[in-house]
Amino acid sequence: MTTLGILIELLSTEPRAFEDLLVERYIERAAIRLARAMDQHAWNVWRAILLPNAAADFGAGQLKGCEPITASIRSYLDNCGDTQHMLGNFAVKLEGDCATSRCYIADMHMDDEGREEMAFRTLGEYHDERHKVDYTCRLAKRFKDNRAIIGTLEIFDPPKGN
Repeated sequence: MTTLGILIELLSTEPRAFEDLLVERYIERAAIRLARAMDQHAWNVWRAILLPNAAADFGAGQLKGCEPITASIRSYLDNCGDTQHMLGNFAVKLEGDCATSRCYIADMHMDDEGREEMAFRTLGEYHDERHKVDYTCRLAKRFKDNRAIIGTLEIFDPPKGN
């Protein structure tokens, strides 16, 4: 059977399955947009996706509210060089107007000079909860389970003399 045939059969027997598939893909893309926003320092994207009362814990304690979460991330990323946040192995569960998702995160942070000895990397998993607001799924909670940390946190220190 062709891919189109499978989709047609799925739609005729389980019309909700196709909608769920689209929502799952939307959630994956939203998580990727957040990762890219960190790398591009596009903080307006964070503000558009997070709920105003969102909660987060990236491993240094609980944060509450869109602005404190964004400020915390900026306190690290505004002080280092290039970063890359790679996501994969998504698992999404839909429950009414809420969705939970998990995905692997592998991130790398370089200093402004690209020195390898100043690189910082983590391996972990994001646990997200999203709520439907109007026609979007906004991030309500994010927990990062750090499983491995390589490198020095010095990379995030503000430049000396400031």
